[in-house]
Amino acid sequence: MTTTYTSLHEHQLGNLQFHSASKTDLVSIINEQLDCNGCGLCIGYVNPHVYNVSQTDVSVTAFLNQCDLVCIDGLGTSLVLKATYGPFSGTPVHRVVALTLFDALIKQLTTPANAVLIGVDAADVQLSARNINALNSNFTIVDCIDGFQAESDYTHFLEQHPLINWVLIGAGSPKSEHIAMLARKQCPNAIVFHMGAGTIKVYAGTKRRAPAWVSTVGLEWAHRMLFEPHTRSRYTRGGWQFLRHLLPTLIRKHSKSAS
Repeated sequence: MTTTYTSLHEHQLGNLQFHSASKTDLVSIINEQLDCNGCGLCIGYVNPHVYNVSQTDVSVTAFLNQCDLVCIDGLGTSLVLKATYGPFSGTPVHRVVALTLFDALIKQLTTPANAVLIGVDAADVQLSARNINALNSNFTIVDCIDGFQAESDYTHFLEQHPLINWVLIGAGSPKSEHIAMLARKQCPNAIVFHMGAGTIKVYAGTKRRAPAWVSTVGLEWAHRMLFEPHTRSRYTRGGWQFLRHLLPTLIRKHSKSAS
């Protein structure tokens, strides 16, 4: 990212260091970068599940630390960050779900752009691409590939699109982060956005979208536990794992503040 934005805020979450902002500011920054021909950008997101994966896969940590922008995606993530900084720090913590960021981008995009879409199964990724293309004439997904290929297949796929404007990825962690790192090398001028497999499935129409009020109050996890039973361990066992990873850091920080 070639410009310094005052609306960006630096955050530290365990061994991750990244910049984030409100959804409105993120959309503005991304649109400005898209208008800057040849300016690449890398966007990721972190929630408790992704953080847990990052603790066992160094490439996920490397990807998030290299991102220009990171969505604080998940109630647990935002609560831990707020607890880290304390109520009087003045550091804003904006929870931005990757799905809602993409919703805003696809509605507001005015600069013509081409994209490739990578992730989920072949039927869903093709359906998602078709549905996204119908939403904004300025945004065209020109090619897609499912999320169950080998690394060499993604390298070959990206080599066919060196001048693409966007690379959209949702193949689950840590595979999405691995693909995003490849995209940074093969398409250095593109906006690489790890927007999540759930986002692709929502646009395909094969995943139930949480009602707006559920997203607003940060209860997407409860919605997923209700309608996607296979994710329940991510929020039960994974939630405790997330706290176990970060609790020592929180204790040390608050002990220093008290001394």
